[in-house]
Amino acid sequence: MDQPALQMAVLPSYIAPMSKNDDPDRGPEQPRFEPEIIPPQRKSAGEDSQSHIWVSSGEQSGTHRIYVTRPGPFAIIAALAVIGLVVAAIVLVLLGVVLIWIPVVIFIISAVLLRHYWRRLQSWIVRR
Repeated sequence: MDQPALQMAVLPSYIAPMSKNDDPDRGPEQPRFEPEIIPPQRKSAGEDSQSHIWVSSGEQSGTHRIYVTRPGPFAIIAALAVIGLVVAAIVLVLLGVVLIWIPVVIFIISAVLLRHYWRRLQSWIVRR
């Protein structure tokens, strides 16, 4: 039997082979896009007080503006309402668990007591 010493592994179709980067003189890969840092500007008295951030990703879609503001009264009330609803749901689930277990515990205790008294009654009947 003549078999080669090493066999190449056949990769599945969804795994792409890695490229060879064996060139030691090549050096590290440089970033494709240089980030643009825009310094903050002083606002005059007539401009709005909203702060904003410019984001440039170097893609075809261009520049996006992201506004970062303090939450207003409506946002605070909405957040508190959501937190209140979550707490209320948790309390309802816990109460439901407790209310289901109360009859179960009462049934188990009464079954144990009934068994005890039943055995005492049987032993009393046998002795007579």
